[in-house]
Amino acid sequence: MSTERATETDEQIVDAFAAHLDLERGRSEHTVRAYRREAAALLAHLREVERIAPAELDVTALRSWLGARAETGAGASTLARSAAAARTFTTWLAATGRIPHDVGGRLRAPRRGRHLPAVLTDEQAGSLLDGIVTEPAPRRSDAPAPGADADSEDAAPARGGTPTPGATAGEGTAAGGAPAEERSEVDPVQRAVQLRDAAVLELLYSSGLRVSELVALDLGGIDMAQGTVRVRGKGDKERIVPVGVPALEALRRWETEGRPVLAGATAAGRGTAQAPGNGRAGTSAARRAKAPGRALFLGVRGGRLGDRAVRTLVDRYAARAGIARHVTPHTLRHSAATHLVEGGADLRSVQDFLGHSSLATTQIYTHVSAERLRSTVEQAHPRA
Repeated sequence: MSTERATETDEQIVDAFAAHLDLERGRSEHTVRAYRREAAALLAHLREVERIAPAELDVTALRSWLGARAETGAGASTLARSAAAARTFTTWLAATGRIPHDVGGRLRAPRRGRHLPAVLTDEQAGSLLDGIVTEPAPRRSDAPAPGADADSEDAAPARGGTPTPGATAGEGTAAGGAPAEERSEVDPVQRAVQLRDAAVLELLYSSGLRVSELVALDLGGIDMAQGTVRVRGKGDKERIVPVGVPALEALRRWETEGRPVLAGATAAGRGTAQAPGNGRAGTSAARRAKAPGRALFLGVRGGRLGDRAVRTLVDRYAARAGIARHVTPHTLRHSAATHLVEGGADLRSVQDFLGHSSLATTQIYTHVSAERLRSTVEQAHPRA
């Protein structure tokens, strides 16, 4: 090991590792952030508990760290993710000469128990998607005019309160002007938000996208003629996914009628939302591609819509549709896959649809379908 490497601080090591994941491996921002956190925790354990330098890392120290995580109450899934991050970290440490050899290959985490994802029924999905009003409507006399603070949409709670229908959290604060009872004209910003929300929900369910894939979409990512969306998923892998007719219509209306309204917010001087990120993982092409001007989905200030805002609007519309459970964008992804399997789609096609690298990951949806069938039989069959 060089003298320069020997004097590296833990923070410098973690920064270099994160840059490798971002710039060389093309990992998602979420993965970079999670692996950075795990690497920093491992190095802190080496210093504070094992009393050794990073260059002295061995499998015993790795197991000690994982054991400490388990003692704090971490479950099997969390430990499996920690072990995966540690193996990636030690591989990089060995490849860059920071440790003599890769010791992570011998690290094993507890086997994950089978966890069946929560999914919506066909009727619940229909209620959720059909419940968005996208036709022009006058401002209600008791509703504030939306459009004051776009970025606070990322911070408001999903459930609770009574936000203006169609407005994402934070999009309903009046910026001044005539009293509410004097405003009877159609609010273009509110309607644009409704059109956006309809397109977001339809696309999440129709194409089974991850929320990170959806917010990263740029103009031109939807091929209206072919009825497909070009997605860049985990590991920077690209796939082309079909888009259903209702989703295409919602997207067409958003792009032609709604998006120009919110895009004009930047020109009107409301500011531009920053792309998500902590600013420490490098400036890869994937990060530069997140420039707000190219974004398909926008917030009310004209910046790229964030994943937290999408989670908020999904759960809020689900509550409005009378769905009691907590609903996330991933619930819609799970539901789309389950409904495909129940409809007779083969697992290989569903694997390609979801962008899974392993068919074993996709097979969980056969178990979900079987459990749903079992529940139906137990409730309906007279001799179940």
